[in-house]
Amino acid sequence: MSNVEEKPQSQRRVLGDQWREWKGERTPADASASPALFFGIAFVVLCCATICVALAAYLVLPRLASFHPHAGIAAVTVAALVALALWYWYLCLVLTVFLKRNVLYLFPRKALRTFLLRHSFTVAHILRVDADRLRHAFIKVHNTIVHATTRPRSASKVLILLPRCLRKDILDDIRARERGSAVICDVVGGGTQALKTIKEKRPDAIVAVACERDLVAGLRDVPRSVPVIAIPNQRPEGPCVNACVDVRAIDAAVSFLACDAQGLSGRSG
Repeated sequence: MSNVEEKPQSQRRVLGDQWREWKGERTPADASASPALFFGIAFVVLCCATICVALAAYLVLPRLASFHPHAGIAAVTVAALVALALWYWYLCLVLTVFLKRNVLYLFPRKALRTFLLRHSFTVAHILRVDADRLRHAFIKVHNTIVHATTRPRSASKVLILLPRCLRKDILDDIRARERGSAVICDVVGGGTQALKTIKEKRPDAIVAVACERDLVAGLRDVPRSVPVIAIPNQRPEGPCVNACVDVRAIDAAVSFLACDAQGLSGRSG
């Protein structure tokens, strides 16, 4: 083994906020997962939520019935409506993703996805499902919803957010593809800097490249009016160093969002 190979990669890392607790343990280079993983765990979450709603109604029903004859009926009706609304919400989300058509319309998509994701982490921990794989599955769900609910080629300014941990040749390749004010690339060191850049640049749409942890954390803070396509990177040497990304995925995202349908100009690969 050469000296370069023996040199600890941790000496060259600058850990991001989401990796502060990383102690050098081995992590998967690619956390790819199907949207079905997110929907499966979300299904368990909704089953638990339905049971909790039913249990709450059952516990308060005797007290309400003693207070007023119709109070118990009202409580059961409200509980049933809440449960039905949650399941209908879930069904709309599933149909939107698998049909790739917008069937959500007036539903608060971001609130539901945030609710499901937050509680899905608890279920995933119990079932020993890798959290980054769950995040990756959620990102695929998110991206499909963006494609289904966003008018193509409607953004006059697209901001590409890149992590500082990308390999230099990939960074240079992507940054060389900027198109004036129509497609802007910016390298950021974390979520706080990314939000600052978004406020300064005021883009119509965003293509964000990062690890699953940074992407999911950042998606919660971006205004709903700004569509974001999130592209997870690959980490063959572990987190926060020499990460890779499929530039073709960035090309495809920009081609979908930008008014200029030609996407990024420059090399491919």
